[in-house]
Amino acid sequence: MKKKRFLALLLVPLLVAGFGVYAYLAHPSDFSAWLDRSLGFFGAAKTVPATVLTERADPVRVAPPVRGRLRERFVFPGYLEPDRSVTIVSRSAGEVLELLVDEGDRVSAGQVVARVEANVSRLQSEQALAAYEGAKAQLDRVMMAIRPQELANAKAALVQAERELVQATNEVERARSLRIAGSLSASKLESAETALKAAETAVENARRNVELLSEGARPEEIAMARSNMRAAEKQLELARLQQGYAVVRATVGGLVAKTHTERGRMLGVGSPVATVMSEKSFFCSVMVPEPFFGRFQEMREGFAVKVEALAYPGRSFDARVRSVSTIINAETRSFDVDLSVSDDKGVLRPGMYIRAEFETETGPEGFLLPFRSALVRDGRDVVYVLEITESGATRARVQPIELGGRGASGVLVLGGLSGGESVIVEGNSFLEDGQNVRVVIEVDEALSTDAVRP
Repeated sequence: MKKKRFLALLLVPLLVAGFGVYAYLAHPSDFSAWLDRSLGFFGAAKTVPATVLTERADPVRVAPPVRGRLRERFVFPGYLEPDRSVTIVSRSAGEVLELLVDEGDRVSAGQVVARVEANVSRLQSEQALAAYEGAKAQLDRVMMAIRPQELANAKAALVQAERELVQATNEVERARSLRIAGSLSASKLESAETALKAAETAVENARRNVELLSEGARPEEIAMARSNMRAAEKQLELARLQQGYAVVRATVGGLVAKTHTERGRMLGVGSPVATVMSEKSFFCSVMVPEPFFGRFQEMREGFAVKVEALAYPGRSFDARVRSVSTIINAETRSFDVDLSVSDDKGVLRPGMYIRAEFETETGPEGFLLPFRSALVRDGRDVVYVLEITESGATRARVQPIELGGRGASGVLVLGGLSGGESVIVEGNSFLEDGQNVRVVIEVDEALSTDAVRP
């Protein structure tokens, strides 16, 4: 029993000494004040003389209050997916002659990634070219109508037919005169009249031929020739297009995520050649627990978002909220928030584990101070403000405040401060009202005051 009591009595000073060492290492500027209090507790010093408070000047740091609102921060895990992933396929059947890219290569839109055998399509293209040239020649012939020599020959034939008609007419008149005189048989007169009719018909045909040649080709002939040439032209374009499909090009720029073929392999129309993904933009779907549903529905795109990849600790990447799901998964009790992630350096890769940090302002506006600035004295929320005496000495003065909220590293003060004070933000843990202090550093503005929810 005595042994236990002895151990208990020994344990108390050891704990006090341990706490003293911790206080000195964590807050050396507050150690002397803590030591005074500790000695007073054990009876070594019943009170702290006023002269000690005014003569001792503990080192402190001060900062002005900053007008603003507390910020909420929510952190949730996820993993990256490419914002765009396109599989390039072959539009021509044949053997792969060349595969010009490997996984991890960067390609640009229109860059050649493979070449496929094109013997059949080349022959089809040559055949279509020959058909087009023939149709064009036929149209040229129709449009030219007739050559000048042919028209001249037709006119000459008309003149000859007219001469023969005059001669046939004279022969008929002579035969009729001889028949009346009785010196010509009826059959010979009939033969002369038949020859006259033939000459008249020849003249009419020759005249008609000259007129047709002078007018040129008929409109329907020209329209048909043009139609045939257009059909042959389109057939040639199609054949050349199919021949061009033997050269496989990247439809988008990015990073080659995977190749699906190799040299010597046979491809069909639609066979995959390579998959190209976006290199500097990613998609991330974050599963957010149900308790945050209302907050995200209200804010939606009002969050400032940063993403940190496990592979690159300490580095953050810009992101933005793309969409917030309006449906909660009954099994996981969560909803999806989709993000667009930017990577200007090009170091992120699909599948990487990330932590998405959503940040937004919340609550009323007031003065922001570092968390350790606010203390509790006699049941009241207070801060210590720097006060300069008439003699020029600096001392700490207790200022009661109205707190509007606390975060992991900051507080919001709604009342008690005007904004012009210099608030003691470090070295205030064991200060007394009216105690002399010495400013070792003056911070331009208050430290971060974020309310963090992991």
